[in-house]
Amino acid sequence: MSVNAVEYTSKKSNFGATAAAAFKEHKNYLYFCVLFYLLTFLVLNLATGYADIQYVFDVVGYFVRSILIFGTIAVTVYITIVLIKERPKSSPIKFAYQAVRENILTRENTWRIIFGTTGLAFVLSSFLVLKASIPEIIPFSYDAKFVIWDRILHFGHQPWALLQPVLGYEYVTVVMHKLYYLWFPVLFTTFFWQVGTRQNNKLRLQFITSFVMCWALIGGVMATLLSSAGPIYFDRILADATNPYFDAANYLSAINDKHGLYMFEIKEVLWESYINRDSANIVKGISAMPSMHVSIAFLMALFGWKKGTYFGIAYTMFFIAILLGSVHLLWHYAIDGYVSIIATWIIWSMCGRFIKNEPSQV
Repeated sequence: MSVNAVEYTSKKSNFGATAAAAFKEHKNYLYFCVLFYLLTFLVLNLATGYADIQYVFDVVGYFVRSILIFGTIAVTVYITIVLIKERPKSSPIKFAYQAVRENILTRENTWRIIFGTTGLAFVLSSFLVLKASIPEIIPFSYDAKFVIWDRILHFGHQPWALLQPVLGYEYVTVVMHKLYYLWFPVLFTTFFWQVGTRQNNKLRLQFITSFVMCWALIGGVMATLLSSAGPIYFDRILADATNPYFDAANYLSAINDKHGLYMFEIKEVLWESYINRDSANIVKGISAMPSMHVSIAFLMALFGWKKGTYFGIAYTMFFIAILLGSVHLLWHYAIDGYVSIIATWIIWSMCGRFIKNEPSQV
């Protein structure tokens, strides 16, 4: 056998061994993601006769694009930090390329990234399809109860009214609104940072596993069983009941008239998709309980404190802003956030215990 043939065989063997080791490391993560995907479509088929295959393809395409975009953002953030920290005297482009090759896109880490993003695509695509079908499986039925529970938990007061003396200022509301929609780039950048990192692999696996489990169990299973629309739709879901959020809606409407809050556009897009099941909108589905905004923000705070003090402080401040914003902007009842916090902590703790005893394979 020639030298070139030996080298080729060796590389092929190393390639297969690396892929197998990375798969073994992620097998439980991937099994869960694929299982949730299959069960989602089984439940949808049995409960609603769901057969909108085109929408499934659209959703998968949407998340592939999202993965590419936020993956690129995560790499860009990494490159920026490296360049600021190292201040290379030679070509910064060449230095950045070398840093990415040596610290992110190694053969072992490339497989980690592939398996991590594959699991995410399975879970988020099935989550979005399931969310759009929640009212067909279990019609909205808990909103009136959550209003009562909120009042009981807050000693006879509605949480929105308690927050209004602190947050009820024009520019405070505008800032809270912007932070609320900053949630998307923050969560995906954090996820792809951890998918691609080579540091503290057990923490990495705990975070990405908890991440997909929160989307599946909290945003999928619990959201279906606790089907609710949220305060922002209270007057539409319970048209005959007295709306306890009348003053809140008027306040936000006045802010929208001056600043054009994006939430009002999203509100109507989601409502149209609820009324018209065949809506062409890629983002569909109304679901309040539990709050995924609060769940993932709290998950990032838990992760942040494991990562370090500065990360813990930053992510915790962001979590508090999201928790308060979810109530102030009328997307959620306060109890939505409280349930999310408890469920997220349970998932994070369980994943941590399970992964703690798992040997690293790569």
